[in-house]
Amino acid sequence: MDKFEITLKVRSSSGCPVFTEGEEIHIAYPRVTTTALRGMCMYFLHHVHPAAFSLHNGVSIEDSGVLREGSGLVACPGCKGTAKAAFTLELKKSAEPTLTGMLFPKDQKNKDVQFIIDHLKRIPLFEPLPFESIQKMINFLELKRFEDRTNVISQGGEGKYLFIIIKGEVEVLQKGKDGRESLLATLRKGECFGEMSLITGDPASATVRADGQVSALTISRENFKKIIMENNSLNIYFNQLLAQRLRRQNVQIEEELAKGVLGKLSMISLPELAQTLNMNSRTGTLILYNGNLRGEAFFVNGNVFDVKLEDLSGTDAFYKLLTWKEGDFRFKPGDPGVEKKILMDTMGLLMEGLRRLDELQMAGAAKA
Repeated sequence: MDKFEITLKVRSSSGCPVFTEGEEIHIAYPRVTTTALRGMCMYFLHHVHPAAFSLHNGVSIEDSGVLREGSGLVACPGCKGTAKAAFTLELKKSAEPTLTGMLFPKDQKNKDVQFIIDHLKRIPLFEPLPFESIQKMINFLELKRFEDRTNVISQGGEGKYLFIIIKGEVEVLQKGKDGRESLLATLRKGECFGEMSLITGDPASATVRADGQVSALTISRENFKKIIMENNSLNIYFNQLLAQRLRRQNVQIEEELAKGVLGKLSMISLPELAQTLNMNSRTGTLILYNGNLRGEAFFVNGNVFDVKLEDLSGTDAFYKLLTWKEGDFRFKPGDPGVEKKILMDTMGLLMEGLRRLDELQMAGAAKA
């Protein structure tokens, strides 16, 4: 069925404390805006909301209650005395379905943005976030469904989405050298996966398979980066979340780094190393080798203070090191004795570096 964006324009106003002639209300769930200088009249919005919501989600115009195209005026019931306003109605077909239409049945007429946010707040991923942060994320969410035994993510595949389970369970499986799959974990409603590939840019380290029918909210890689870069509270939150997930899945990394042992970048990438050191507030020097090249990243309490690679230093050196997919590394604990040259936090540094890598890859593809 058609979905509509709704515009209500004040045609007349008689003693209304909010609206004057010519002002408008625009309803395109989950967004509701107004041109009225004195804000929104929640009394009137409550009056038209059931019809507006059902109309927006595909209910026929004839069954939409107080909102009917061509019916002339939409009258406000009045809030005090004889104060009233009358509105003309315009309908415009929506190009895309919104989160509201995907998450909730069409016959539910009493859902609004606050309800959606209350619903998301029940999911552990969103629970600690303030109202404003969740509100910014709503337009980036898309609902996807997967049948039983479907691979949601395949080991070695490109990471394209962050997934948040809202119904069902998935199995996290890893294939060994002998070709056999081992069950690493079972994830249930409210848990998320796929974030590490989005952050590191590396192929997925495990297969995630639906165990029964699964519904999940998704955020694309492009939108995930946009959210992280533009919202500081979400930046900090995902930084902590990703580091916690990293530590759960790679317990040995932190233990080996503490010993100062040598490892290979083909097994543990620089973004994973930086996340682990940040999460565990490590102080020391991460030394990386690639052939005859040597790079050094200096950490103080988990923060990257400076990076050096040949004639490069600071962020330029770090971004260059991100291009290394092969090589060795060694972590040397202890105060590196350097001044803080990099002011960005770990997550911001990684996201900007990965953005630059994407640009390089697209430029290379264009030349080819």
